[in-house]
Amino acid sequence: MVRDYEMYAKKVEDQEVADLFRTFAEESGYQASKLQKLLKKIEKK
Repeated sequence: MVRDYEMYAKKVEDQEVADLFRTFAEESGYQASKLQKLLKKIEKK
């Protein structure tokens, strides 16, 4: 998802939409990182 959003941000001409896609990419990356940490924690149990 992160790469998709980044790609859309580069392809879209409207700056507001491009910024929104960049924000989505950041948020998706953060969520993925948080989920990965949680999964590692669960695997250690």
